[in-house]
Amino acid sequence: MLSKSTRKTKVVWSYSAAQLRPEFASHAVEVEADVVRLVFEKKNLPEISVFLNQLNEVSKSGSYRPPVMLDLSPTSRAYLTDVGNSREISFGETLVLSSETAVGSLKVTSDYWDELFKEGESAFLDYGNIQLKILSVEKSKSVYKVTSTVELGGTITSDMPVHVPSTRAISHSAQRLNQLAPDEMKQMASQGIDYLVVSGAVGHEYMRELKRVFHEVSGREPWLLLKIDSKLIVEKLPEFLDDIHGVYVSRRDLALTTDAALVPMITKEIIQLCNEHAKIIVTASEILGSMRKNPTPTRAEVSDIANAVIDGTDAVVLAEEIPLGPYTGRALDVVDKVIKDVEQSSAVHRNWGKADPKIKIEMDAVAYGAFHTARRVGAKAIVCLTELGNTALKLSSFRPPIDVIAVTFDESTRRKMALVRGVDGMLLNKNLNIEQVLDVINHGLLENSWLKEGDLIVFVSVTLSSVSRTDSNLFTVQRLVRA
Repeated sequence: MLSKSTRKTKVVWSYSAAQLRPEFASHAVEVEADVVRLVFEKKNLPEISVFLNQLNEVSKSGSYRPPVMLDLSPTSRAYLTDVGNSREISFGETLVLSSETAVGSLKVTSDYWDELFKEGESAFLDYGNIQLKILSVEKSKSVYKVTSTVELGGTITSDMPVHVPSTRAISHSAQRLNQLAPDEMKQMASQGIDYLVVSGAVGHEYMRELKRVFHEVSGREPWLLLKIDSKLIVEKLPEFLDDIHGVYVSRRDLALTTDAALVPMITKEIIQLCNEHAKIIVTASEILGSMRKNPTPTRAEVSDIANAVIDGTDAVVLAEEIPLGPYTGRALDVVDKVIKDVEQSSAVHRNWGKADPKIKIEMDAVAYGAFHTARRVGAKAIVCLTELGNTALKLSSFRPPIDVIAVTFDESTRRKMALVRGVDGMLLNKNLNIEQVLDVINHGLLENSWLKEGDLIVFVSVTLSSVSRTDSNLFTVQRLVRA
């Protein structure tokens, strides 16, 4: 049953693979999470597989099956270990990092010591809460020792991630980290992955290989989202637009390679670029992170959500492990309320509109015409027939004030719509005769949505005609009537 959308911006739940439990799948189904994001690490592939099996099993009973986003972007290449009790380090203090436990130094565990640190570069602990300047890198036999000075102090603890953005951008390990082997690709494809988040460091060929293997196994390609996690990837984004369906902006990572004060403006520019090219834009990084332990969010966290919605993001990503904490319900209520308040407020100026959209292909003209016609005739919804979701993406990119219903013959495409702003999916029987499509959609909307007899809709069909045997690009105004 399609219910009238009261919140157009979608919300993504996040789980780290290390903390996945099969029972979390039942909870995600029960609360009808928009999208479930799994943070992949090779060592936790079994946990991910068990979770996906459970998710698919629960949904066999006819329950809602949330789409799944698998985040393959590189995690940290190094961690502080054996720190013992947490302790404070201060500005100007000298800090020694070592590959082995030694008196007077902190042990860093990493498989990539040979390329991790570089003299003169900055290192960050816990995504920038602590900043170090690397003074020297020494190697004696198989033991590495790095001497650094503290430029931004704070509290250090065991398992704190260590980042050196300048070496990650060019290292071979960053490209290898979290890449799926062919057998792993096939396994994930068979278990129903809808979106893959990939790093720009892996390159175009690997992205194409992912699409090829997934299509070979499941008959459908996942939607690829490019992880924006460095200044270098921001600059290269236009080169990737043909290979991806959208981007995933990790502002936490981005702030490590650029002035943190510029991150909000860079994010706005990326959102505008994605809207112009009908690409999905997902905004992430510690959204409501304090609610892992606290019942109320900070003012900054609430503003963070509001600004992302105002700028026109498709979805916001809750901080990892919020679904595992004691305040899951409260966090969902907060993000839901903030999004609705912004979207429904007449006093808020939103950065959504396309003042002068570029018309490059027929789909652009049809979608833009449908969007304006829907506003002028007071249509209750825009209904589009879509095979792979491209028509729905184009319509959503105009950020229409009314709902878009994407009608498709493919269950995989219907699930993917859960990430697109203001779009809901509706499944049609694959065996329908083309001449029957419009009548069946009319009946389905009256029986399975909030729409009522007499409501106006704008119906959009690009390349597949619902009124003739030949292909066509068209939109029509329809009034719903009972047969």
